[in-house]
Amino acid sequence: MLLRRLHREQGQTEAAEELLIGTVRQAPDFLFGWLELLRCRSAREAWTDVISLVEQAQACFGENHSLLLYQSLRARARA
Repeated sequence: MLLRRLHREQGQTEAAEELLIGTVRQAPDFLFGWLELLRCRSAREAWTDVISLVEQAQACFGENHSLLLYQSLRARARA
């Protein structure tokens, strides 16, 4: 997570996202990895990607997880 933050602060958003994608692939039960990935995609306003990622995360944590539900509703409202 720290390495991702450093990449993001240096303007290397693609590298930061790649780290997060690797994180959620290796540890799909790491909620904060998903949330950071969702935040990165939201910052790019890639709303269809955010919706897809939320659905993948909900498969791990359930459809009614409050943090993921918030991200889902936010992305759908902006899409």
